[in-house]
Amino acid sequence: MIIISLIIMVTGVLLVLYSSELSGKALSPDDIFNKGGFKRLLRHIFTHRPFDGYKEDIRILLYGATGLLMIYGGSLMMVYFITWVYAASGVNYR
Repeated sequence: MIIISLIIMVTGVLLVLYSSELSGKALSPDDIFNKGGFKRLLRHIFTHRPFDGYKEDIRILLYGATGLLMIYGGSLMMVYFITWVYAASGVNYR
């Protein structure tokens, strides 16, 4: 399940990148993977407004919103799975 959640999050990142490319404010995958990771993607989303232009092309908004939901859903799935495994293992650290 961790692998599936990682795949969902990476797909969400790629959808956000494609959305920003459609709006003309592209951030390449090399920038994310080599120069800052997930924090750089979040900074790009909240400072450069990559979803501008959705009134001309609705795909910008659809890809961006779907990507953000996939990132959020993948991270929720990972937290749920880790919590479930920890609770099912019966480990008590009291």
